[in-house]
Amino acid sequence: MIEFRIFSCRMAQSRIPSHIALYDSSYVILFDNGSWSSEGVPRSLFKKMHQATSNIEFVSLGPYKQCFLRLDNGEIFYYVKDRDTRDELKNSNDKPYKLWFSDDDGYILQYADLSLSWNNIPRDFHNKLNRRKKTLTRVENITFGCDNTWWVSFDDGTACWSQNIPSYINKHLKHTKYFVLDPYDRNNYYIFKEDGSSMWQVNDDFDDDINEEEEDDNDDVVYINPRRIRYTQTSISRTLI
Repeated sequence: MIEFRIFSCRMAQSRIPSHIALYDSSYVILFDNGSWSSEGVPRSLFKKMHQATSNIEFVSLGPYKQCFLRLDNGEIFYYVKDRDTRDELKNSNDKPYKLWFSDDDGYILQYADLSLSWNNIPRDFHNKLNRRKKTLTRVENITFGCDNTWWVSFDDGTACWSQNIPSYINKHLKHTKYFVLDPYDRNNYYIFKEDGSSMWQVNDDFDDDINEEEEDDNDDVVYINPRRIRYTQTSISRTLI
């Protein structure tokens, strides 16, 4: 039996995703032209995004409808379950800049000066961040996946990731500029490559939103629905004849 893993992919186009948040197949896609798309996000977050008076720069999704939003005018909005985390966000000396949620009630909080605080993150990631403090490189992006998987990029252009990221994803990470995992669903991911191409597997709504653009710009799009297709030698021969 022959098994093909089919994913969606596209080359560079006029409207490029600049940021993506995933949790349990809910998502927010921010585009470089200031537009955005979303599906399944908490109602309070959706309302805040619609009411935004300036462009959205960062958004994250987490368990229990947790979320964090930052606009380019510096305004932030968040909902977090843990009281200590809420107090830290509210009373911090420096303004919160980014917040990433894990699948195990953990988080990493980055402040406007790019310093970090965290709680309940995988030990190997904790050790990696502590070692990086000595090099003075600053964290640029973080993503958490299922089973304590993680990926982090730094402002010097380097990146590192956990060893247990699935092999069919891991093999694409060497030349990755931006990467997003889903902390709830291990099958969901998005990869933006250094050459401007991207690949992902989420759901049909995500495909439609990320491929939506003006009709005249569709010539450079390659689109395949993300799903597993199994062929036997007999059935595939009929398809190819």
